Amino acid sequence: MELQSFTKKKSSGIFIPNGEGFSELTDYIGEGSINDISHHLGYNPNQTITYFGDFDQNFDVVDVIIEIFSCNIVFVLTKDTVIELEKNKVDYFLRDLEFSNEFGGINSTDILQSGIENKSFSIEFLSRVLNLNNANPNGIFYAISIDLYLSFKDGLLIDFISADGLSNWARHYKQLNPDFIFNIEKTATKFWGDEKSKIINEINIQCDALSNIPHFLDNEYLKLHETDFGSTNYFMLLVCHYNHEISLSQFIEINHGRYKTYTSSNSLIKFGLDRFIYEFSVDGSLINFYLK
Repeated sequence: MELQSFTKKKSSGIFIPNGEGFSELTDYIGEGSINDISHHLGYNPNQTITYFGDFDQNFDVVDVIIEIFSCNIVFVLTKDTVIELEKNKVDYFLRDLEFSNEFGGINSTDILQSGIENKSFSIEFLSRVLNLNNANPNGIFYAISIDLYLSFKDGLLIDFISADGLSNWARHYKQLNPDFIFNIEKTATKFWGDEKSKIINEINIQCDALSNIPHFLDNEYLKLHETDFGSTNYFMLLVCHYNHEISLSQFIEINHGRYKTYTSSNSLIKFGLDRFIYEFSVDGSLINFYLK
């Protein structure tokens, strides 16, 4: 008696949204890379991101490729043993996906900068994924979901600016911990009053400085630069311990209202700030600093 052999059916492992569910994509797609598939479906690769889930190798879904900003599913990659893909499996895979984590703060500006460099963000595409109102090929339009103003020329994104004036790092820290930004703002307001642009500038300076500090909030020098106002002077930490350059005019601007002039002569200007003494030459160069 002849034995009958059976071959287990395999799929392409690529599924695209189909109304309430998903259909297998069986088209020939070159090498079948994520970029190849994205191009085949009409997307520039930087118009999508790949969500990897929790890397559970026992799960049928491997990756989900989603449209930037809208979080619409572009396609799903599965194991080739998956013949039919159920929506509840994709929903479960995406259970921890949060818009703010993927597209908030510094992530959104990185994405936009990439689109500018690749000339791949048209007014039509961004109007759809960001729900821009009455946008046209030339002008500046507010994207409420990412709190940025977007500038277009000849139908392409050419620039963007924060609606609140905060830098990328300041927006990122604000997203992670609003109280952290509030404490910097409170200190800045104490010395700048109602000069909003100066307050925003100080928040940006301190947040950008923090992003360059080794070991972040575990840095060994943090306590030396704690102020009497419940904040930390991250910029001066970089100056004192990591050779960050600062001019006299910068020192006066960054530490407005917080320093005390100790001596001034034809060759030396000395200031006291928190726990340190700073000595500048008359041409505005920092020449020495030391603990009081």
